[in-house]
Amino acid sequence: MEGRKEGRKEEAKKQAERGREKRCEKKNMELVEWYGGIKLVEWYGGIKLVEWYGGIKLVEWYGGIKMVEWYGGIKMVEWYGGIKMVEWYGGIKLVEWYGGIKMVEWYGGIKLVEWYGGIKMVE
Repeated sequence: MEGRKEGRKEEAKKQAERGREKRCEKKNMELVEWYGGIKLVEWYGGIKLVEWYGGIKLVEWYGGIKMVEWYGGIKMVEWYGGIKMVEWYGGIKLVEWYGGIKMVEWYGGIKLVEWYGGIKMVE
């Protein structure tokens, strides 16, 4: 009796593993744990995730974006395209944009501290 129960457990485990491998193949992911949400170590498309549970928490995205948290809105530390953001949640809060614009907040309208092209704006 015990042996049969163990055999069933092992078989169920193998099936679950095969199913997981198929899902990983399709999406090209390496999973650590998938429980309600997905916890990923690496997604070969170039995204490394710590946790994806409703929202996404990213450590690094090789396309050039480093994020701390993306949950509804995006909180960014650095975007190599030249924009450094603190928070992007509906509107954008920028610390520095290498193209020459320094912003404090852009939320519907634009609040600029300095625009190197020669314009200084408050609101």
